[in-house]
Amino acid sequence: MIARLLLIVLAVALLLGGGAAIERPAEPALRYAVHTVRIHDRPMRLVAEAGFGWVVQLLAWREIEPSPGELYWEYPDTILRAAEHYGVQVVLRLDHQPEWARPGRTNAPPRDPALYPAFVSRVAERYRGRVAGYIIWNEPNLAHEWGGEPPDPEAYARLLGDAAAAVRRADPKALVIAAGLAPTNERSARALDDREFLRRQLAAPGGREFDVLAAHGYGFGLPPDAPAEANGGLNVRRVEQQRAILVEAGLGNRPIWITELGWTVDPTSPVGGPAVSEELRGRYLAAAYALAAREWPWVGLVAVWSLGADEPDDDNQAGFRLAGPGYVPKPSWETLRAMPKGPPPQPVRSKACPAALQWVPAGCRILGLERRPIEILAADVPIHLGDQPDLASPWRPLHGFGRLAPQWRSEFYVDDTTAAWDLTLEALQPNDRGNHLLINGHLLDPPYWPGRDWDYASYWTRLRFRVPDGVLRPGLNVLEVRVGQWVPAFQVWNNRWEDVQFRNIRLVPAGG
Repeated sequence: MIARLLLIVLAVALLLGGGAAIERPAEPALRYAVHTVRIHDRPMRLVAEAGFGWVVQLLAWREIEPSPGELYWEYPDTILRAAEHYGVQVVLRLDHQPEWARPGRTNAPPRDPALYPAFVSRVAERYRGRVAGYIIWNEPNLAHEWGGEPPDPEAYARLLGDAAAAVRRADPKALVIAAGLAPTNERSARALDDREFLRRQLAAPGGREFDVLAAHGYGFGLPPDAPAEANGGLNVRRVEQQRAILVEAGLGNRPIWITELGWTVDPTSPVGGPAVSEELRGRYLAAAYALAAREWPWVGLVAVWSLGADEPDDDNQAGFRLAGPGYVPKPSWETLRAMPKGPPPQPVRSKACPAALQWVPAGCRILGLERRPIEILAADVPIHLGDQPDLASPWRPLHGFGRLAPQWRSEFYVDDTTAAWDLTLEALQPNDRGNHLLINGHLLDPPYWPGRDWDYASYWTRLRFRVPDGVLRPGLNVLEVRVGQWVPAFQVWNNRWEDVQFRNIRLVPAGG
């Protein structure tokens, strides 16, 4: 016992006073990445098992803040927990405005220019030290990514400058990444040639406020080593022309990250064609990574587009998917998995292990301190289950914004399954027995809540459950919360369900 205490004291000293003991590993010359569409454990595990150390992930503003000031962090929190468990670095792309900021489903900057940097600031503040960089918007040289209006490089430059300032105030070590531009030769109200757009952006106020320039490298049916002038310059080597523009502008020291690389296999796809075969796609993708590593020292990251598997069948990007339903990998993914990638990726411990010892992510391994509480649901992320979507504050809308929400599930990670754990949560107004908590399909103890001695309160109440031995698994675990129906005497109509709200769910050492 004394020896263990000494180890813990030493670890605390290293964390709080000896920064040199937790060092950021040397970065490889080229970062191997995957652009994901809807991330959770399965695709994140595929990324890590294939040797990719990075993901580029869209974080839709409309999903996080559907109403002004009402923020929903459950999904991005899940992304970061999975990434830290598997040692994968995350880059977040921030766009897709909510209706209240600007009506319409088209990707569009808000009418009030202060709204977007305010959102960027909230995200960067929350994930300070945990996200490697933020991509500021997407393909602003296309009208359908700019509210249906003609592309406006000067307006994008202002948006970029304001967002960059927000990131640097909230998380100074995070990278500001200028939006990837769609490769096109068109000059119309519908699209603007990416080269002209970039030159005008760099000449406008705010247009140089980035650390990295994103680029989109599509093959248009051609091999990656096709001549730069082939297909009117629309091929993977288009990125060389964007590099030349940076050099001309005196920004040759700024790296380029190819955040979308792809070939479509769908002969009917309206984007990125003509199509290639699945076998040829795998070969072209691997060859493009090799080309970047061999000839482009100014390219710091290449992300293949995309590991999506959840888009609708009519999605015009379906031909780029590297996995099918259920994230079953396609042959081209197997080619990428076998592709040499240099040293295996390592977690950036200086980011994964916070100095404050209130919570240690699963990716942090320091002398036994991993038995600190494990966050499953944050204290500021209440979940409302039941069938009453219109309850007043402090109630939130029903989970999923539907008319009925009888259950909720969340993925979390555990490393030490040998010791005893309890689960704690805060609940609001659990009135009827019949609500259950399950981990990996096993009921916790007590098996229902509220319990006999618990407060049937209309305020937040702290509850504690014992996790039975043998329930937790190393690595991925799944928590389910199920609410029951009201007892028959109170089922006034339509088989009413219990309404309950909960937050701040943690695994804690038993008795601690």
